[in-house]
Amino acid sequence: MNQRSFEFTVQVSGTRAMLGAVRDLASQVATYAGGKALAAAVADEVVTATEAAIAAGRGDGSPVDLRFLRTSECLEVFVAGGRATLTAAPLSRGHGLSVDWQQTDGRPVCHIRQAIA
Repeated sequence: MNQRSFEFTVQVSGTRAMLGAVRDLASQVATYAGGKALAAAVADEVVTATEAAIAAGRGDGSPVDLRFLRTSECLEVFVAGGRATLTAAPLSRGHGLSVDWQQTDGRPVCHIRQAIA
C-alpha cells in the first residue's frame, strides 16, 4: 500500500450518527491519495452518497459499505447500502470528479471517481 495504489473496505452502521466519521475518513483518504485540494469535494460526495444509502435502507439499520480504491489514475469510492432502487443521471462535478449510481445485487451503489494527475 502506498499513496498511488491501495484498496480497502469499511462497513458502517446505517445511521446518520456515522456521517461525521464517514466525512473524516473520506477526507483523510482523499488527502492521502491526492492532496488537500481534492479532500473537501470528495468527502462531500461520499457523505451525500452515504446519506442516500442510509435512506435506501428505509430505517432498517442496514449497514453501509464503503470501498476506497486508488490507482495511478484516480481515486474511486463505492458506497452501497439499503435495498431501495435509486436512480440518478451520471454527473460530472468538474475538475475530474464524477458521480454515478447503479443497482448491483439489489443494492444501490454510488461510484465516485476523482481523476488524479
